[in-house]
Order: sequence, then structure tokens, then C-alpha cells
Amino acid sequence: MDPDDGGMKHCPRPTEILSLLTAALGAALGAQSAPAPAARDAAKLPANIVPLEAAWPRFADDGEGRIWAGGAGYKAGFDRDGVCFVPFFGSEAPRNLPVEFQAERVRVAGKELALVSVAPQREGARISFARKGCVEFYDVETDGIEQQFRFDVLPERGELVVDVRVAAPEYGIEHDGEGFVFRSGDSSFRYGRAFAIDALGRSLALTTARSANGFSITVPAAFVAEAALPLVIDPLIGNASSLRSSTRTMRATDLAFDDSLGEYRVTYESVFSATDTDVFLVRADAAMQPIGSELTVDLSSASWDHARIAGLAAHDRFLVVAAVRNVGSTSTRIASRLVSGGATPSLGASVFLSAVQSPSDVSELNPDVGGAIESDLPRFAVVWESDFGSTDHDLFAVVVDENGALISAAPQVVATTSFLEHHPVISNCDGRGAAAARRWAVAFRRDVVENGTANLRVCFLDKDASQAIPSGSANYAVGPSVPASTPAEWSVSSPTDPGQGRSVLIAARRQNNVTNRSEIALYAVSSGGNTFSTSTIDSVGGFANWNLGAPAVDTDGCRFAVAFERLYAAAPLDRDQHVVTIAAGSAGLVVQDDASLATSFDDESGLALVAARSGGSTLPDYAASWIHTPSSGNRNVVGIRYRGTGSGVTQDRATGCGGLSLTMSGIPALGQNVTMTLSGGSGSQGFLVGLPISVPIPICAGCTLGVDGNAFLEPGQIILQVPCDPAFVGGILAFQGFAVGSGTCLGSIALSNTLDVVVN
Repeated sequence: MDPDDGGMKHCPRPTEILSLLTAALGAALGAQSAPAPAARDAAKLPANIVPLEAAWPRFADDGEGRIWAGGAGYKAGFDRDGVCFVPFFGSEAPRNLPVEFQAERVRVAGKELALVSVAPQREGARISFARKGCVEFYDVETDGIEQQFRFDVLPERGELVVDVRVAAPEYGIEHDGEGFVFRSGDSSFRYGRAFAIDALGRSLALTTARSANGFSITVPAAFVAEAALPLVIDPLIGNASSLRSSTRTMRATDLAFDDSLGEYRVTYESVFSATDTDVFLVRADAAMQPIGSELTVDLSSASWDHARIAGLAAHDRFLVVAAVRNVGSTSTRIASRLVSGGATPSLGASVFLSAVQSPSDVSELNPDVGGAIESDLPRFAVVWESDFGSTDHDLFAVVVDENGALISAAPQVVATTSFLEHHPVISNCDGRGAAAARRWAVAFRRDVVENGTANLRVCFLDKDASQAIPSGSANYAVGPSVPASTPAEWSVSSPTDPGQGRSVLIAARRQNNVTNRSEIALYAVSSGGNTFSTSTIDSVGGFANWNLGAPAVDTDGCRFAVAFERLYAAAPLDRDQHVVTIAAGSAGLVVQDDASLATSFDDESGLALVAARSGGSTLPDYAASWIHTPSSGNRNVVGIRYRGTGSGVTQDRATGCGGLSLTMSGIPALGQNVTMTLSGGSGSQGFLVGLPISVPIPICAGCTLGVDGNAFLEPGQIILQVPCDPAFVGGILAFQGFAVGSGTCLGSIALSNTLDVVVN
């Protein structure tokens, strides 16, 4: 079998299928138009939408010896030097304001106990330092961390003093009856009053005094003398508050699928401050129901922005990429972390992918990553934008293996003109078929700052991230020029299957100068860079009167799904989320199915979409994720499964005689396989396939011919693939089984009931 001919074992070839279905359905079958957008309601979360975000606290290992923990109001890093506590003062805070705490000295009866520098260890929600003189614990809670000093043995009894060094250059420290308040402007957090507790549960409120380097906590000699060991001292650090804001902004979801795991991975960004964005990853099953534990991709004080994810379906691996700015740095670098495994996924160390190319003063921005379906070349392709000046940004790419290591010796050039090329997006996967023909599609925009114009462009990258265009041109312009002020919102699908020409669909926001509204422009592009069909979504299903934007697109190998947002109100901001299924055929781009993903009175943003096929599935399934922002309270990450076909109808008509049974499996949708199975008969068996009729057979009481079409002699089963032609959608195809050699008609013929199947 030719691996690129789209064929399948025991399936008729596409030319045979097309002939069969064309004869059965006729040329008059038209495509269905999409319904109007769903009615809006005030529900905070519609019933079919799943909140994905996990609860606090959360933990991460940055791979460099520091353990990070976070709650709703703070984050804290633990290493040999102590604890770096960073209160959360709202996502709008201009920067982080960290405070360092370190156990500096312990004295008992005036004699100093030796403290040694050790690496932290985590067990559950407890992080500990097993120092020689005591064990220092931090119990991580939602609102803060409870600091504890545990003394299992004491060399002698007497007054016990613990000195804690504090470095808080951004704060004023005020004493009150319950401890100390760290205040910076209108924001603050608390270092609570300490207590001494012995093994019998006896406790004593302690005096904490300011010292030259921080705090001194004193346990009176009388309490120490009577205390049953172990003796614990436990102040609480936390309870951060800010008059500015306590709202956490979430943004920029992305997702990938793995068919062998039957799982999606959803990433999202959580803005800690203007200089610090964290990235989290949640697992969801094939129905987009959250499962397992959330992973923390980054919880450090570095800022991970524009996070994106893709998968290697055959290897159960995912790669998360982001533009990373370390504390104190003036530039960003593209970094990645590999996610491995299913039920107990693990995170690899951070790997910087691009520093071999860019000078230290050049920022690398807006990364995106594509994966692979096939197993023979397990590679990720990563693209990004490098900032060489306000009017000159260039684009580069690398390939990464299944272990997260760079394959490229140096980044490949995607676009390096003197113009402003920016916001590259790459297809979720490189498609199916022979390795030499698989491609990642990359869409980006070239702005000519001098005259204020811009055009959308596309190129195709091969297995080495080299440009692969048959005619040799580096990239192709797609669509007409637009003003450079047009928002940078576009998406590109993975390539369709080989039998469909490996085409991609690009969806981009643009301004309609006639209606003065933003619309979604669609461009179907061949792997050679030829734009062969264009359309817009603005007039489909009642969307002509709305501003549309933020498109996300992918393919099931045959058709395309395009998700997008509709601006319902600008103040207060209220955006809804929708999706349409589109087929590319002789009639152009035709919308076949529509769904309203979110139409509440709340704001929905940060939309992402992936086809299950980009993760190795053969089903026409998709999943979408976005950020749900209620009118009050914190934001939620939500997700939903979308099947890119109509509901479909299969009717079982009573036409049978002789005990034959006909059943169907599969999805009667474009590009999908339908299997008809016949049971209960003997002798020569076969199927009738064609248009539905109902003609009683006079000489055989109870027997009715239900199909006007073609007969196929097949022993018990036939598999058909529905062509990727939108003309077939809505048509009815009838199937009936027959057997010659047993039955009630003429003593030797049996017929089954007839299945009337509507093509979706």
C-alpha cells in the first residue's frame, strides 16, 4: 500500500468510494448552513464546560536546587540560603517585592548551637532543612507558610533564642500585638506572633523582638526547663493584602492531545506581577474532564510568557515553550520543559533553545511549538521572533528531539528581512504520511513600518526546520495587505491528510472597511504556498453584526474547525466563544457545523483549539480551552470537547426477513470510516448501498427492498470512507444486507433491516 494514498486496510480506495457515494447521493446534495449563535444566559459556567484549574497550594522544582511553593496570596522559594518569600499584591503590581528569611543563629542557655547549610527536602506540603542544631520546617498553606523550628534534643536546659535574618529592603517593618507587619506603600504582609509548643501540647505565646539583622524569638528558660521534647517554635508568614488589587489575572491557554494516553494537556499563564508570569499545566481526559494532579511548569520569580504546548503522540511526550525573563535581566530567551508520561507525568529541566543565536541584548519573543503524529521522526519544531529594533524583528526555528534536547546545531532562519516580521504561529503537528513530505506550517506577518502596511505570510518547515517550498521561495503572501495597526491575531491549522493535498487553513482577524467591524478572514493554502480558496466568517450564522477576533484553527485531516471570539460588549468587557466546522471543496469554503462554546454574561478570553487528530486520533474531535472571568471573583481555566460534525441521524427501517441483523459502527462524517457488519445469515453475503427506497417484494411476504443502488459481495462486513467533499453533507445513504443460501424469501434469500444514514 502506498503510505501516502490515504488508503486503509480492507477499505475501498478513495476513487472507488467517491464513485460509490456519488452514484448513491447524486450531485444535488448541498451543504448545510450554520445556525445562528446560541442565546446568551447569565450562567457563570454552562453545564457542559469544565473548570480545569487546581486548588492551592502548588509546588515546583526549578531544576537548579530550589523548591518553589505557592498559595493564593504568595510564592516562596527554598534553597540552601533560606527562604525567599514573595507576597502576591495583585497582577497589576509593577514588580515583585521579595523578602529573604534565614535561620541565622540558635542559642540555648547562652551557648550557640551549630547550624549547617543544607538543601531543602519536600514531603507533601512540608519543606524541611535538617540542620545540625534543629530541624527547620515550613508547612505550606493556602494563605502563607508556617515556619517551625523543632528541637528533638537539647544539650542543656535554659533560655532558647532563635535569630532569624531578614532582608527586606523594599519594606518598612512595624510591630503590633500579634507580630510584625511588612508594609510597602499600600501593600503588606504579616510575620505572625510565635508560639512554643511541647510534645504534651502545652503552649506559650512568645516575644519576638527586632534585632540588628532581623528578629529574635525567645522561649523563656522556665518553659524550656519543663518542656517535653520535641519542642517546636512556629511563627506564621503570610496573610498578604493590598489596597491596589488582590485579583490574579490568567491568560493565554494552549492545549495538546495524546491519543495513546487518551488525554489533553492544557497550559495557562497566571500573572503574579507585571514582571512575573507563572505557567501551570492541567490534565484532562478525552472528554475534557480534569484528571490527576496539576503540574507547575514555572513558579519561580522568572517570568514565563506566551507559553505554548505541543505533543509527540507516539511517544507520550509534550513540550512547553515560553519566552523567559530572569530576575534582573533586560532580555528574554526561549526556554522549554519536557513533560513525559501519562498517569504520573514528570517535568524535565528547563532548556534554553535559542541563546546560541541571539546577542545578549536581543529579546526573543512570542514562541510557538508544533509536534508530530507519526513515530518515525519524533521531533518538535519551535519558532520565535527576535527583536533587533523597533522596525526590524526576525524569525527563527529549531527542532527538539523526544528527550527535549536540541537537534539543530544553530537556529534555522524563517524570515530575516529588514522589515518587522512578528508573531509566528506554527501548526499543532506536521501531518500524516511519508516523512519526506510532512511539513509544519508557519504563519506570520510582515509589517512595513515606513508606510504602515502589512501582509500575512506562510511558509512550510521540514524535519530540520528548513524551509521547504517546492518552488524554492522562502515564504508566500496570503491575502491582501492590511494596515499595520491590525491586531496580531491569526492561527494556522495542521496539514490535512495526503489524500486531501496536505492543505492548511489560516484564520486571521482583519478590519472590514465597509461594515467597520473586525471579521475572521479564511485562507486555504496548499503545501506549495498556493492560496486556492478564501472566505470570511463574519456573515455566517448571524455574525455579520459583531466584531470577531482571536481565531484558533486545526484540522481533523479532512475538514477544519475554527474557534473565535465575538465581542458582545466593550464595557464591561464581555466576549463570547464560538466554533465552526469548515470544508474546502469545489464550492469553496463551506461551513457545515456550528457551536457556541460560551455565551454567558461573563468575559471569556485566551482561546485555544486543538484537533484530536493532531495527537494521533482518527476521530473528528476537537477541544477548546479559555479563561472564564466572572463579574466577581477570580478567573477560571475552562475547557470543552467539540465534535466537528452535526449530531447525525441513523434510522433503522423494518425491511428485513430471514433473521439477518445489520449494525453500524464509526462516524458517518466527511473523511471518516463507516463499518457495516452483517450477522445471523449463511451462504453468500453482501450489501446493498445507495438511495433509500421502500419496495415490498410481492412473492416474499415481509421482505422489503430498502435500497436503490449497488450490490457488493462481501463476507459479513464492509468498510467505507466518506469522501472529503462538502457536497455530501446532509445526504442520506441507505445500507441493507442480504444472504443467499438461507432465508425465508424463496427458501434461500434473507434481507436485513435498512439503515438510513445521514452524512455529517
